[in-house]
Amino acid sequence: MLKTPLNLLDAAFLNLDTRENPWSVHVEVRVEGKFEAEKLVKAIHAAALAHPIARARMAEHTAVATVYEWHIPNEPEHLALNVVTAKNLAEVEAARARLQSILVPLSVSPSFLCTLVHHSGGDYFMLNVSHSSGDGMSTFRLMQSIMRHYAKQADPVAVDALTVRDLKALAGSQSLTERIERTKIFLDYLWRAVTPPVRLASKKGRSTGDESVYGFKLLAFNPKETAKVMTKRVKPATVNDLLLAGLAHTVKEWNSLHAGKQGRISVMMPVNLRPAEWWHDTFGNYSSYVSVSLTQDEQSSLSESVQAISRQTAILKEKGGASVLIDLLDIPKWLPAALKSRLRDIFPVASHNLVESTLLSNLGRLAEFPTVGSAGAVKELYFSPPAIMPLGVSVGAASVADEMFLTVRYHRDQFDEGAAGEFADLYRKILTD
Repeated sequence: MLKTPLNLLDAAFLNLDTRENPWSVHVEVRVEGKFEAEKLVKAIHAAALAHPIARARMAEHTAVATVYEWHIPNEPEHLALNVVTAKNLAEVEAARARLQSILVPLSVSPSFLCTLVHHSGGDYFMLNVSHSSGDGMSTFRLMQSIMRHYAKQADPVAVDALTVRDLKALAGSQSLTERIERTKIFLDYLWRAVTPPVRLASKKGRSTGDESVYGFKLLAFNPKETAKVMTKRVKPATVNDLLLAGLAHTVKEWNSLHAGKQGRISVMMPVNLRPAEWWHDTFGNYSSYVSVSLTQDEQSSLSESVQAISRQTAILKEKGGASVLIDLLDIPKWLPAALKSRLRDIFPVASHNLVESTLLSNLGRLAEFPTVGSAGAVKELYFSPPAIMPLGVSVGAASVADEMFLTVRYHRDQFDEGAAGEFADLYRKILTD
């Protein structure tokens, strides 16, 4: 059996993962036809064999252990595929919410769960990947492997995942100059955090009896709509800068409509640390987090906010801001497990100032899937990061060919379904009007 330590990000997510706030990473596809469950299980099995960390399980550890370890069996220990037949889209939504609200058990292999939903408008295949084992790009890469194996297509893997696990070697400070620059970025973040970020105004109705933690609203932009969104981007701003600014303005407008607070709005975003040679490859945690924020003066118009965020992201890229977290996580890595697990208790206390208003994760422009055998073409692809409290809402973005797909994920403690729909519609309106 292969063994490898959890990397710095694996361990951080493990110590924050709870049933009330599961760090589940979601990806799903809708095809034009029908999946055959038996063939799909074989494809899942083949994909798990291709990605060692995807089929890993946590080794038992004591309270004084300083290192967590993945054990990687030669074969996955279970590949249960939950199969649901949905009469309507509401039942598809319920299946999605149930799956992504599960805290993925890490004591057995693999570290992901999957659901197949048969629907008259085309089948949905959904993955819930534990963030302790993989990031957003990992979920896409795993889905890509499954679809390729189902279609009997080649699925080359760029690098041996077990040889590129050291995040400090990959992205940590390599010189005193780098460390000084990154320390400046961190001190600037702490200075901004003196002013607590705005919290999204909550809107909840009477409980419907739904026990799921998360709900989802999907926004598909056809080629014409996508092109319209892109007209709002003025270089050097990127599409990601536009989506970040649009989300910040959605928070501002939502709070204005629902008696929420106005002020500094901060948005967290993951940044891919993979090198260009395997940018879209390799299952594991290789995405660090950074924060951008807008003062009230920078929120007067969407175009001004886009440029303000563009200036911040340019500095973060130039100075290696995404690697600051790697340096910070390296400091307490030798603490015993009992103390590391206390992060779950500390997190709510620190969240008032240090947790952002919301989160956006953008996978960027992705490779198109092949026609998936008898299941036909992939018509839609949706992805979303966790929406833990007090964030309450997160947005996942993915672009395929000339279409863009956004997923608004919300915590049930933040919104009811109606409010989530209003928020998603407001985001669409801000991006397209």
